[in-house]
Amino acid sequence: MPSADTRDPMRRDSKYQLFFVQVKVAPGKDNREAAKCGGGIASAWVDAEVFEEAVEKTFSRIKEVGWEAVTFMHWEMVRRDTYSAAVHGENNLRMIHQCIAIAMKHGVGLMLATWPKRGRRKR
Repeated sequence: MPSADTRDPMRRDSKYQLFFVQVKVAPGKDNREAAKCGGGIASAWVDAEVFEEAVEKTFSRIKEVGWEAVTFMHWEMVRRDTYSAAVHGENNLRMIHQCIAIAMKHGVGLMLATWPKRGRRKR
């Protein structure tokens, strides 16, 4: 019997569920976008059995593409039919479904939304 200090790992209920994980990111030192990009939000759809594995896969993929995790923001359990064109728009829905397909095949589908560095204003 687990003690009050331990919890069972968060598990998905079916192979059709994915973990959706969002992380605030900054460009890594070797990232060629580092000079112009101030940061971003990484949205990952992850094929994993347990939450901890999903987070590990997300952080690993973020690092592989030249970014550094800054802040863990959000997670939820999703399925392909969680998303609709009415809510997300046709273009976003296509990108989301593409990320889901990549996750189902390779483990992680990653989408980055970035913002520019703020420069000094001339006075």
